[in-house]
Amino acid sequence: GGRWTTAVLAGAFGVSYFWSLADSWAHHYLAFLLLVLAAFVDWHDPRRSQWALRLSIMQYAVVYFWAAWTKFQPYWASGFQMMEQIPAPTRQVVMDVALWLGVDLVTVWKAISWGVVMFELAMPVALQFRRARPFTSLAGFGFHGFIELQGMFIGRFSWFMFCVHVLNMPASWG
Repeated sequence: GGRWTTAVLAGAFGVSYFWSLADSWAHHYLAFLLLVLAAFVDWHDPRRSQWALRLSIMQYAVVYFWAAWTKFQPYWASGFQMMEQIPAPTRQVVMDVALWLGVDLVTVWKAISWGVVMFELAMPVALQFRRARPFTSLAGFGFHGFIELQGMFIGRFSWFMFCVHVLNMPASWG
């Protein structure tokens, strides 16, 4: 619809979000910021609005960084929080594989938990390299797709990140 349509959408979304804050998930705040930035993008010639695109990429790099940062606490590091979030059938697969490999189950859950943290720390770095962005989008789709397939409890955030990763795909970003 163009820049004005995006600006109106950003304004309407911002009013509805900030008016109530009843549903104040972080991704709503991020959605508002990205919509505001999108209103400054010339989508016919994105090179003319590099600052807005670059700031958008930085914005969602910060989201991945803070997602990792919040996991630097004992309950996550122990692997127990990850184990609780994974549904029973997948938990059983993890236990079966650990038993088959002869690896301590606590070690396996710690490794999975820290793997998530490493992924979330690698994404903000990789996003800074234009040529890596198609790969970050594919990795993001896979990561959030797995979360959705598992039915993990993170609300609609994965669906929001799917949309963000779609926007990340164009080669003209960078």
